[in-house]
Amino acid sequence: MRFTQPLLSIAFAAMASTSAYALEQVTSFGSNPGNIEMFKYVPTSEPENAPLMVVLHGCTQTPETYNNLTGWETLAERYGFYMMLPKTTTANQAKGCFNWYEPGDFERGKGEALSIENMINTMTSTHSIDTTKIYITGLSAGGIMALDLMASYPDVFAGGAAWSLAPANLARDLNKAMSLFYQSEYVNKTPQQWGDLARQLNPGYEGQYPKVSLIMGSNDERFDPRMLNEVMEQWTNLNGADQEPEVDEIFRNTTHQIYENAAGEPVVEVYQVQGMIHGSSVDVCVEPCDEDQGGDDSYDYTWDHDLWSAYYSAKFLGLLGNNPQPLKVSITSPQEAAIVKDTITVTATAMSDNEEVSSVEFYTNDNTTPECTDIEAPYECAIDTTIFAEGALSITAKAFAVTEEDEDTVNVTIQNIVPACQDWETTVSAHETADRAYSETVCTGTLYGTYCFGGEMVTTWYAEGSDDNLGTNGNATITLKEEIQGVFEQGACPTEDTVAPIITLTGDAEITIYKGQSFQDAGATATDNVDGDITANITVTGSVDTNTVGAYELKYNVSDAAGNTATEVTRTVNVIADTTAPEITLNGSNPMSVDLGSTFSDPGATAMDNVDGNISANIVVTGSVDTSKSGTYEVKYNVTDAAGNPAAEVIRTVTVAADTVAPTLTLLGHNPLSIWQNDPFEDPGATATDNVDGDITANIVVTGSVNNTVADTYTLTYTVSDAAGNETVKTRDVIVSRDFSKPSLVLEGEAEITIYVGDAFVDPGATSIDNRDGNISDKIVVTGAVDNQTVGTYELAYNVSDAAGNPADEVFRTVNVIADTEAPVITMKGSNTITLTVGQAYNEQGANAIDNRDGDISASIEIVSNVDAGVAGTYEVTYNVSDAAGNPADEVIRTVIVLDAPQCTDFTDTAANHAAAGRAYSETTTEGQTCYGTICWGGTEVTRWYANGSNDDMGTNGNATVTLKEIENGFEIGACPAEPTAPVIVSYDVVTLDYYKAVITGVASDADGDIDRVVLGLGAVTGLICEGTTNFTCNLNWDDYGFQVGGEISLSVAAYDTREEVSNIETFLVTRPEAQAPAISNIQHSISGSMLTITLDVADVEDDIDVVQIVRVDDIGGISCENTSGTQYNCSVDLIGTTHADMVFKAVAVDLTENRTDSAEFTIPWWGVSEACFTAKNSEHASAGRAEQRYGVLYYSIGAGTYLGQAGDITSLEETSPGVWSKVNSCN
Repeated sequence: MRFTQPLLSIAFAAMASTSAYALEQVTSFGSNPGNIEMFKYVPTSEPENAPLMVVLHGCTQTPETYNNLTGWETLAERYGFYMMLPKTTTANQAKGCFNWYEPGDFERGKGEALSIENMINTMTSTHSIDTTKIYITGLSAGGIMALDLMASYPDVFAGGAAWSLAPANLARDLNKAMSLFYQSEYVNKTPQQWGDLARQLNPGYEGQYPKVSLIMGSNDERFDPRMLNEVMEQWTNLNGADQEPEVDEIFRNTTHQIYENAAGEPVVEVYQVQGMIHGSSVDVCVEPCDEDQGGDDSYDYTWDHDLWSAYYSAKFLGLLGNNPQPLKVSITSPQEAAIVKDTITVTATAMSDNEEVSSVEFYTNDNTTPECTDIEAPYECAIDTTIFAEGALSITAKAFAVTEEDEDTVNVTIQNIVPACQDWETTVSAHETADRAYSETVCTGTLYGTYCFGGEMVTTWYAEGSDDNLGTNGNATITLKEEIQGVFEQGACPTEDTVAPIITLTGDAEITIYKGQSFQDAGATATDNVDGDITANITVTGSVDTNTVGAYELKYNVSDAAGNTATEVTRTVNVIADTTAPEITLNGSNPMSVDLGSTFSDPGATAMDNVDGNISANIVVTGSVDTSKSGTYEVKYNVTDAAGNPAAEVIRTVTVAADTVAPTLTLLGHNPLSIWQNDPFEDPGATATDNVDGDITANIVVTGSVNNTVADTYTLTYTVSDAAGNETVKTRDVIVSRDFSKPSLVLEGEAEITIYVGDAFVDPGATSIDNRDGNISDKIVVTGAVDNQTVGTYELAYNVSDAAGNPADEVFRTVNVIADTEAPVITMKGSNTITLTVGQAYNEQGANAIDNRDGDISASIEIVSNVDAGVAGTYEVTYNVSDAAGNPADEVIRTVIVLDAPQCTDFTDTAANHAAAGRAYSETTTEGQTCYGTICWGGTEVTRWYANGSNDDMGTNGNATVTLKEIENGFEIGACPAEPTAPVIVSYDVVTLDYYKAVITGVASDADGDIDRVVLGLGAVTGLICEGTTNFTCNLNWDDYGFQVGGEISLSVAAYDTREEVSNIETFLVTRPEAQAPAISNIQHSISGSMLTITLDVADVEDDIDVVQIVRVDDIGGISCENTSGTQYNCSVDLIGTTHADMVFKAVAVDLTENRTDSAEFTIPWWGVSEACFTAKNSEHASAGRAEQRYGVLYYSIGAGTYLGQAGDITSLEETSPGVWSKVNSCN
């Protein structure tokens, strides 16, 4: 029997297109706890005892769209199986997905799972369906739901197909689903763990699990592509198969694998489609189509990658078993109509569902002798095209099986001799097939085996010979030319130019202007198919006389470099006479009123003409206005254009009337205005304007005065009159307030400082802030002295007063001068005891010495050693040092033990042979006897072997292999120890790098487990011992070793064991960064009574914030803030006695390195502040600055001067303005 390619194409052409069959909805199928709908598809033949395929759509899809796109109904109709298609909606899930992550919907007997079970029962009860051949498939959410249901119902489903997926029972809530789907989370488990996870869905099931077909794209952007391998591991484990594929091949740009169980049955199939994103693969075709071509890629989530997923999944599951396909051979390279040269490799595929392919033969033209014969796939043949004539070449592949044959032919063109110039216009992929281009594929993310994680596989094509970049679209049509043999470039071969250029007018082809109006030709542009823009070559003939009425023509011509002349283009210019009069428009109001005695200023008018444009300068104005006499006047405006057309006359009416309007008087500055007592007062003044006289500020008269030395309220009166005698009067209150607030005085640094005799003492000083004078630190007076040469305790006193004479509270600092009696401390580097073998070198590690005053005096350590590494024995190395004050450190001693190299011999043999060699002995006893007195019977003789000398029990099996090592008095179980090894630095990382420090962490290992220390090397300086050994942390404080900001520093890490063997030394460079200034944010405020509270966040990279203040820019100095928690600070400001006006503040933060940050200034309105009110005895009011004593016995309020009575009288005083205390009946 012989089948050919054309017969196959005809056989399946009618079945390749989608959307050919309609689905039928089923409304009654039993209980529906999942609230989903049921659709079905019944083949036209209504076959008996046929399979059933359950099809689950993906998110945002419906059964109709998913069925049409994937082509499942085409296969059902062709091969005779039923389909049942559940449908979910956005009412169940926001994206219309099956709830593959909700246990209540995918576990057996629950929700959507139970609804689907009832739908299957409905299908099997109403149609002739083989219940042993029920299958399920789905995409994405539908695919994972299919895996969940197969794990929950392994006794119902014979197999299934899942595309773009994740393992069964992995997600059991929405958060996990979102992590897998939107964040491409990768979960890695062992095959057994995956299998056990699926078995949890049906714990009592012990039967066969369904076989599965798995398909996923290598560039899936939803699920991590590596999850395909995890699903494979889950289902091979469930089906008792290992993870080594029996089939592992590249098929149509996919990686194809098949896994078999112990019985040799294929149970898991995997296709990884290279370059495909989330969705399913189809193989779109134009009829006639091959049997394995189908599907539609006209919508999202179906992509044409030359693999019809539905067909190959159905084939693996056995749904095509009723229609076995005959032998078919296809030439895959070169393609039809390809241009070939030199030696080419012809490749072909051949397969049959009936028989095994025995061979494939390759023929050329009409030759009856094959060029090659290949008996194993892939079938290939190398053909030398240089032995054939230039031009057409026919290549045929013939495949043979036992009873079947098939052949396929392609026609190509041989082109070994390249003409002077030849070009080809075709797709980029076709250029590559014809060896005019080549491609390179790279992963834009991270490549894990064949998975491109976090990116995609991108293929770029290049022209052979020139390497011209042809882009990333293999289907793009590009022209390549070959002028030098083997060198292909983008572009076409040059052709003879016979095309004339084209002239395009700029502007209208007919233009009308007025006589006398200027004319500017807009010109034209010219383009040529070869020369491009040749506008500069255009010639224009003809002219336009704008002073003569008439019609004029301008003619435009041009020729290209090849002499092709463009079609002449003409522009007509019509010059016509101007008969339109101009128009006059008055500026300002009409009619218009002015005051008697004022000056009349004519606002004027504008005149516009259709030809001359703005001719306002030509307007003639007649008439006048006498402002010294009351009355009504007319001003007339006339104008004529250049053509003599007069405009219509326009008249303005002006009325002169008497002035009765008073001038406007505006006070400058605040009213009322507050100043402090003894502060200079400067009147902000006022301005005055009059509707007739204009600016009459100079006429303002001010009466009243302000005594800035006496606290009180003063009134200034401002009076102004215009020429007509109209008068305006205003007053201003000036409040002079007394300053009762004393400045703050805060020590810088500690209140008690201790130094050593001879050390220099530098006074850190103090800071003083006054509510009026601001920062008065420079006025602080310090009394007392410190003698740094004499032991003792000294006291410094700090005092300051503000300009108003208010003294701050005195503060004190104690300075203790002490003698240095503290000895330095020696810290040994390395182990206190070191054990060596004879001949092993002793490496002196040294020690560090730190003194409380002299610092690091390691260089002064005296080391005395008597170590002789060539002679066994115990030796000592001593370390001694004294500081500059002569204090000796405690001597430190290191013990070095030199041992003779140990000798060890071990033997591995059976217990019986050890006994025969004298290394062991045996004892035989009878176990399990029954005895009466001295008479025993029964039992079993048992022989047990023991090692000589140690008597180690070697067991009762004389044939068991045991290793014995020789000891001083015999043998013991065990092998001689291996030679010791040096430690290894496995990894390290700089986890902290700021102005103050660097922190390096890492991991070290040692096969002997004897790491003694890890050392951080500091370049040319020294080294420091890190914390920990196998997991170590090195803390490097820059200032301890004098490293400067910005300097590049060489560091290294190395590990030492107890034998002083050193690991690999890992060296790296770091740079000490500059200190970062604090950052201020989130400034908030609130006012309660007279207390203003400001909160703010202050963050600093080095966490070394020193001072945080709130500064009132317009009144007082800085107020220190307190750190309440984390980065938050709280600042409290008492507003009593401050100026009654809006307050301008800024925040200031300073760190220990004096980096300062100022926030933007911000304003807080005064209206939120409550006035202060106090009820107390008059003597208490006086003590608090609210009252004063006069005449030695009577009391008066400050500011208001109200009489209050005598010292013991109780009164209520309220601060009604800054420094003004008024008597009230009570404080509410």
